[in-house]
Amino acid sequence: MEADVDWAVIECAVGSSEHIPTILTELTSKDEGVRERAFMTLAHDLAWNENVYEATPYAICQIVHTLANVDTPDPTLMLTLLRRLGNAESSHPEVIQWRGAPIQLARLCRQLLEAHLDLYINFLEDPKSRVGALDVITSFRLNAAEAEEALEQAMKRETSRPRRIELTEGISDLQEWNQEPQVTDKPPLPGEYLEEKLARRRDVAKSIAELRSGKATPVAVNPFSTLRSRFIGVVMRTLRRD
Repeated sequence: MEADVDWAVIECAVGSSEHIPTILTELTSKDEGVRERAFMTLAHDLAWNENVYEATPYAICQIVHTLANVDTPDPTLMLTLLRRLGNAESSHPEVIQWRGAPIQLARLCRQLLEAHLDLYINFLEDPKSRVGALDVITSFRLNAAEAEEALEQAMKRETSRPRRIELTEGISDLQEWNQEPQVTDKPPLPGEYLEEKLARRRDVAKSIAELRSGKATPVAVNPFSTLRSRFIGVVMRTLRRD
């Protein structure tokens, strides 16, 4: 944990971060309502609209320290918050000074999140925090290989079949999370075309059902288009009769 943090001079989404230390302590409150309000406040003030702020890395350090050293009533809530704070795609400001050196803020938050793999693996043994810990581990990017190996080792130690399946799915999620998007200019394959066509049909059917139930407003029809369609239909039927 970073010592001697002057929260009053570092910024979050609402300006000064002077209130952040108090809200962080509320994550360990025995009152569930207090914990949930603290979560919502921190998620907003430290990662609003997927933007992390100057105060975010300090908060990550504090949350990790608490998880490692305090018997918290709701570790899953804190793990979920960690995952959000460490997986931002943008930042404000973009670069900060950290331990005397400039660093890209969003990358720093991810580094701090992924620096505690052993802690998250230990939480896999706790039924109350297992899902939260797995969500954090499967979001790894910088240390994805180490995370995958740790999950495979955990799966080998696991004797419960449902939990082994859960870990297997986690490994698949981790691999998918780190899979680079495939960019292609090729036309869709027949199978893909049929899937798109079926999807469109389902959308149309849903719209019709909503219209019949009165849950949707009918879309205005272009009279010219309607007459043109009827004219083409008449011509086609005439040609077939001939």
